[in-house]
Amino acid sequence: MTSSAPIEISGQESPQHKSLLERLVAARHSLSGRVMSLTLLVVLLAEVFIYVPSIANYRLMWLEQRLASAQIAVLALEEAPEGMVSEDLTDELLRNANVFSVALRSATFGDDLYLSKDMPPEPVVWEDLRSLSVPGSIVNAFETLFRGKGRNMGVRGAAKFRPGSTVEIVIDETPLCAAMIDYSWNILRLSLVIGLATALFVYFSLMRLTIRPIERITRSMERFRQHPDDSRYIIEASDRSDEVGRTERGLYEMQCDLQAALHQRARLAELGTAVSKINHDLRNILTSAQLVSDQLARIDDPKVRRLGPKLFSAIDRAVDLCTDTLKYGRAAEASPHISKVALHVLVDDVQTLLGLEDHKDITFVNAVDETTSVDADQDQLYRILMNLVRNAVQALTIAAVEGRRSEIRVIASETGAMSAIDICDNGPGVPETIRGDLFKPFSTSATPGGTGLGLAIARELTEAHGGTLELVSSGGEGSCFRICLPTARAVKRAHVEP
Repeated sequence: MTSSAPIEISGQESPQHKSLLERLVAARHSLSGRVMSLTLLVVLLAEVFIYVPSIANYRLMWLEQRLASAQIAVLALEEAPEGMVSEDLTDELLRNANVFSVALRSATFGDDLYLSKDMPPEPVVWEDLRSLSVPGSIVNAFETLFRGKGRNMGVRGAAKFRPGSTVEIVIDETPLCAAMIDYSWNILRLSLVIGLATALFVYFSLMRLTIRPIERITRSMERFRQHPDDSRYIIEASDRSDEVGRTERGLYEMQCDLQAALHQRARLAELGTAVSKINHDLRNILTSAQLVSDQLARIDDPKVRRLGPKLFSAIDRAVDLCTDTLKYGRAAEASPHISKVALHVLVDDVQTLLGLEDHKDITFVNAVDETTSVDADQDQLYRILMNLVRNAVQALTIAAVEGRRSEIRVIASETGAMSAIDICDNGPGVPETIRGDLFKPFSTSATPGGTGLGLAIARELTEAHGGTLELVSSGGEGSCFRICLPTARAVKRAHVEP
């Protein structure tokens, strides 16, 4: 019996390794990873700015210590007989001071002291610590760091134990270079420790205070986007008073409002489906009622003739309501096909269809010039005018004023980049209570028996042209609706301009 073991294919990663790599890459590109990297980088940069003057100061202190040690060594000459010491003592003093030679130049002539081997090396560079500036000290420090190995240098400085005197020494720069390199490594290790500790502190602080709440908000948004109808994915807002807390509460309110709107839309969609089915059956019933009413119209009975028109009008209004409801419940209207439309002829067609040519109670005035044309979709503009004029007819029929001839007037004008069409009547005007909802679908109609859809459809079609429809005046002298449509040159200019 053979045991089977998983075979690891060379060049392919196991799912565990792959998952680990993916997590590392994700952490690197995440906000928390970027914050940690940025913090570490800022700390290291700060350490660099600290290191530059500190390495120069370290070198200066090292040289001053050499000058002090050399001055102590040369002062031994003062106690020696005739200012002379043995060669062995000279070597020991120079070796303890780590210099090749030392000279103490006194301010008083003839008091100079020298301590050196027989043939001291010639220095390659000289440096005077008495007149050394900060920038010069930094430049010299890096020169020693990169070029000081195996080089001899001379150093001058003020004597500590003899005011006004000068000490000069010649040294090997190699020990100084080695000491500066060790110092630099120590600074680097310390900077890495401080930088990493600071970065971790900032990282975990930001993770707790900011990153994790933001990740929680992000997860809530992603889950809610996938399941907007599930209330379990609505974020639970915290009581924090900072920006994160305000963001959580704002997201909570937005998700609640959006979910309520989606539920409302779903209910309206179901209701719309039911209304469409009911509307379809109701239209069939009303069509049968119209056929019956046509037969009643032929009956020569005074009572039937008196009540018949009311019945016919009620049936017609019911059919219109069903028709308008179905039209409004369709998908978005087709985009208008703009062309030059002879407005005077189109208004005459509306007058003819509504039976206003020889109306006994209403005078229709087509005040549009016969040469006037507008840029619009002819069929859609016809529907707009039909709805507005029909509303005016209904208002005038219901609220006819005794002794005054009702009138509807259509006027056209062009102002700049817009063509204006006014449909005015001398009826009782639109009641103040319904003006705010005048263009909303299925709102309270301005006239009894109206569907509440005519003005909504007219505005929708007008706005599809890039125009506007508004009630410009209404009162005891009548109402006036204005259609504003952009001219073709205005539309062309809008497309050309950025």
